[in-house]
Amino acid sequence: ETAEKPSDASLMADASPIPDPAPVIHATLFTMVISFNLKFSNITEMSLILTKKLKENKMKVHLETSGAYKISGKWDWICLSPKKQKLPENEIYELANELKIIIHNKNDLKFALQESKKVSKDCELYLQPEWGKFEKNKTFIVDFIKENPEWQISLQIHKFLNID
Repeated sequence: ETAEKPSDASLMADASPIPDPAPVIHATLFTMVISFNLKFSNITEMSLILTKKLKENKMKVHLETSGAYKISGKWDWICLSPKKQKLPENEIYELANELKIIIHNKNDLKFALQESKKVSKDCELYLQPEWGKFEKNKTFIVDFIKENPEWQISLQIHKFLNID
């Protein structure tokens, strides 16, 4: 089974305000816990049970993680977004479908290159400008991507559309 890349097309198709999905997601997870009569004693067990139930119900399950802690569960797509302060567990690098590095300054480009050497050759590579520094950093990020075409830019579209 191959991983499918998540699509942002629906976000770009309509600029009208989109309701916050968090209450729906939380309600859905709560409903699943109740309706499946799920019981678990820790977060690891919860991840394993919930991802299994979601997949049994034909749902794709995606995870974005810093990788700083071991993951559990069955995931269709893993976005690894490592932090310099606490590097990912070694085993997450081989599981990552996507590597996303948040760019605060030019030094983060060196970090991005270091981290990209740890993931598989099939892992998609993204640089995401830190929103508060977007205008200041966009030129050197675009220049870097032009020189390193294996990298793509990742933008927080909801910020451009003023959706928090």
